[in-house]
Amino acid sequence: MEFQYTTERLILRDFIPEEDAPILQGYLSDKELAWQSIAMPHPLPEGTALQYINNYQRFRKEGVSTWFAVTLKENNQFIGITGLIHYTEHKKAHVGYSLGRQYWGKGYATEAAKKMLEVGFKDLGLNRIGGTVYADNENSLKVMSRLGLKREGTWRSDFIKWGEVRDVAFFGLLKEEYEEMMAKEKEKEELLVKEKEEQK
Repeated sequence: MEFQYTTERLILRDFIPEEDAPILQGYLSDKELAWQSIAMPHPLPEGTALQYINNYQRFRKEGVSTWFAVTLKENNQFIGITGLIHYTEHKKAHVGYSLGRQYWGKGYATEAAKKMLEVGFKDLGLNRIGGTVYADNENSLKVMSRLGLKREGTWRSDFIKWGEVRDVAFFGLLKEEYEEMMAKEKEKEELLVKEKEEQK
């Protein structure tokens, strides 16, 4: 495969359209998932997931966005998608993710999106990565916090979803903040290793 990244529990890989599209169609057809997604329609027209995947592959070639299939290391199960939407001339991007509901609450979204921060800041040389979520989406608010993105404000009554007016929270992380965060994590890891060695 042309692109592949790994984390502790996940593999982020290229899409395999004929295999991934039917599964993604099922995930994205979940009404609760669609409710928490700013742009996702419900019901989802047949063939939409395949269209999305084809677009993701084309957009990556054109430099518009970078999206990956998220799979479990243990069994190669495809569980969702994660990626970056580029704003190349400004050296910034927005991070996104969408997982099947049965995989919520397990830390997979944070793990996958954290790798995308690394790709964005280290591989793509970005200066800033942002994110937007509905202000009442507690799960995604937690993901943003765990990623280290700072809440920069709220767009009040910004979006109407299925006739309901909703607020949108927006977040951002700068390259220097990311590097400082990674340095602190490395320091903690080294300290834990040292403590374990001293206990032997």
